[in-house]
Amino acid sequence: MTKERLSNIQLSMLFAGFLYGNSSLLSPASSALQDGWLAFIFGWMLGFILIGIYVLIYLLNPSLTLIGIVRRNFGKIPGSAIGALYAWYFLHLAAIVLRDFGEFSGLVMLPDTPMPFIIACFGLLCVYGLKKGIEVVARTSELLTPLVPLAFLAITIGVAGIMDFSNIQPVLAKGVKPVINAGFGVLTFPFGESIAFLMILPLARKRNSLMKAILLSTLLAGTLLLMVVLRDIFVLNPFFGQRAAFPAELASKLFPNINIYPLIYVNLMIGGGIKVTVCLYAAAAAVAELFGISDYKAFILPMTAFAVVLSIWLYDNVMQMFIFANKVYPYYVLPFQIILPLLLLLVSFIKKITRSKRLSSS
Repeated sequence: MTKERLSNIQLSMLFAGFLYGNSSLLSPASSALQDGWLAFIFGWMLGFILIGIYVLIYLLNPSLTLIGIVRRNFGKIPGSAIGALYAWYFLHLAAIVLRDFGEFSGLVMLPDTPMPFIIACFGLLCVYGLKKGIEVVARTSELLTPLVPLAFLAITIGVAGIMDFSNIQPVLAKGVKPVINAGFGVLTFPFGESIAFLMILPLARKRNSLMKAILLSTLLAGTLLLMVVLRDIFVLNPFFGQRAAFPAELASKLFPNINIYPLIYVNLMIGGGIKVTVCLYAAAAAVAELFGISDYKAFILPMTAFAVVLSIWLYDNVMQMFIFANKVYPYYVLPFQIILPLLLLLVSFIKKITRSKRLSSS
């Protein structure tokens, strides 16, 4: 068992950076057009509930990782099979974020650099961090995550003069269905992806204030992402913004006389780096626990190499990436983010009640 431990502030910054991740770049609520802000709020509120469920699952099964929790509640063999599926999901999610980073870098920042080289370099950076330990990664996020709002603020102030607040109208022009559909997408990306933190929560030093720390991080990250959604709506025509590959990048082009792409890139490096690192840690720690190996670091390099190769193989072009993200991903992750956690919560409650009755009767 690892001796690494995280303070609540480190865990909060790691969690906030994870949620910010690549979300501001891809704008998951853009399909709702001018109602994107409503869709985001809807998904965000559901995200609070879902993340609260994740933390509650851990509190009902203290000191256990997700692998230990599924084994405890579903049995060793079925639990190990489910744990293996989660290890795959975390690795797949790391590959998805790596590809997002590679596509943005290749299309915007480094068009003459081969995308596989960009992704491989980013992967090696994550390997270096994880070889030092997840505690070191959390300490780094404690320093870097607060820089993300500063970069956002600089971009927003620069484009404030060209914002058109009428872009938000008419409200609910196409009814609530597009808002619900886009809100469901927001729930699964990014909030539902925080299921990976069930591999990290056992490292927290203070369990009694864990729920407060995680929900506060959700509030802070969600507020920042909501402001990103509103900024992109005010700056861009919603129909134009929906068709943009990277709405935040398009909005930044309107910054007068200054190239501020580096600010967006820094945000993506911080948020995307935290997200990839957390996913790789969750996958490596899950595999190590499944095979009864105490040190997850032995799996970091091979699993990162696999994630890099998988990220390159996933799509033929950027359009396929967006089709998968909008049409397939929200349904692909349903078992991992919603169905299995709800079953875990139910079984955990039932077992807790049963144990309490046995203790009281004895």
